[in-house]
Amino acid sequence: MTRISLILLLVVIVEGSFASALQGQEPQVRWDSVAYEPFGGAMSRATACTQTINSLGRAVVGDSQLPSGEFHAFLHDGVSMLDLGTFGGPSSRAESLNLWGQVVGFADAISAAGVVQPRAFIWDATTGLVDIGHLGGGRSWATGIDLYGTGICGTSETASGDLHAFWRNPLSSTLVDCGTLGGTWSQGLAINGSLVVGKSGTSQGDTRAFMWESWMGMVDLGTLGGSMSVASGISINGYICGWSQNSSGQVHPFAWDSTSGMVDCGTLGGTWGFARGVNNVRQVVGSAETASGDLHAFLWDADTGVMFDLNDWIHPSLGWELQEANHITDSGFIAGTGIHRGETRAFLLKPFRMSTLGSAGNNNTFTALHSEPGETIWFAWSLSRGSFQVPGFPGLELDLDSPKVVGNALDTGGSAVLSKWVPLRASGKTVYFQALSPQRYLVSPVFEKYFW
Repeated sequence: MTRISLILLLVVIVEGSFASALQGQEPQVRWDSVAYEPFGGAMSRATACTQTINSLGRAVVGDSQLPSGEFHAFLHDGVSMLDLGTFGGPSSRAESLNLWGQVVGFADAISAAGVVQPRAFIWDATTGLVDIGHLGGGRSWATGIDLYGTGICGTSETASGDLHAFWRNPLSSTLVDCGTLGGTWSQGLAINGSLVVGKSGTSQGDTRAFMWESWMGMVDLGTLGGSMSVASGISINGYICGWSQNSSGQVHPFAWDSTSGMVDCGTLGGTWGFARGVNNVRQVVGSAETASGDLHAFLWDADTGVMFDLNDWIHPSLGWELQEANHITDSGFIAGTGIHRGETRAFLLKPFRMSTLGSAGNNNTFTALHSEPGETIWFAWSLSRGSFQVPGFPGLELDLDSPKVVGNALDTGGSAVLSKWVPLRASGKTVYFQALSPQRYLVSPVFEKYFW
């Protein structure tokens, strides 16, 4: 498509409505998607993602199926998918990673008696898989690593055969038994520094979400009114997510902090849901039942109290049914699992948004974040919101009325930046902008700017 033809398309008004925001609210980002193919098997699943500070760049971990049907832990380093292997057994799974590209999870080993035993591991590009030990019973699973350090949490079999949550001290590399809430078992699921969250059996036989630190021991986080709860994620600032039974017996996702306690996040119209990841801006992701009974990935925002179906914020032409959102970064990258063109695939959702900096009568800088290197991004503007269908791209809509083109810019490394003069006559007006990648059916949220 030529620049002239796109300009003509953008100034044509076409009847039709754009995708409505849930409950009158709009997420601050919209997403593009990446599907990760398996190691020759039928499926792949993603558990976490992060922006590493080494050469890995944007990294995703999970597990992927082999032609034999077994699953192996993987790390996608932004270029290719790496098979992290096992300790000689059939299977492995990666659960979490930190900013240095270190990955934790569990991998099968073969005992001296020939028995397959899962063992907790830490992996990095230099050492490969390293067994971090157990609490005396042989089996162990690592499920979380501190984002900025090497504190690790998980679950291990004790010498008595019970399963207990553990914290791995990053200074001594020893596993510390976190104990229980009075029952016989516990599981550590996520970590922030030395603070571990998870679930534990109680002396009454219930399952309860817990928070543990060595100086305070294990603390019951309560429930939404029922008898069961599980804490599955924790952010650097101590925000916790999980799921709990309410007084009606339904299982709902929750968000917890020390001020508000446990807050019910609701569902997508169904009766149940699970929260699995939370970031420092109090956004929670997980899975919830829709009104039609389907399982869909969601984003819940604490500031608005609104749950969004993530499927409503990616274009249908991408071929996804997003089912499980397992991790979200502070910048809005989301890792999970869904159905992509009929196949179960790990996904990474990449936020696409724009901003502008400057004033009327001067050059302004227009920036689109998280576009693709080599991609041409167009910027459009209008004096009012509206609905505009881009001809030639069925279903691709701008949320602007009679939009006009600002210009375009080439992405040179994760963002596209355009410098453009804004005339003085814009002073005193509110102008609405959007960034557009027509070939990928990707439109940013509206960016509203008042020019002084």
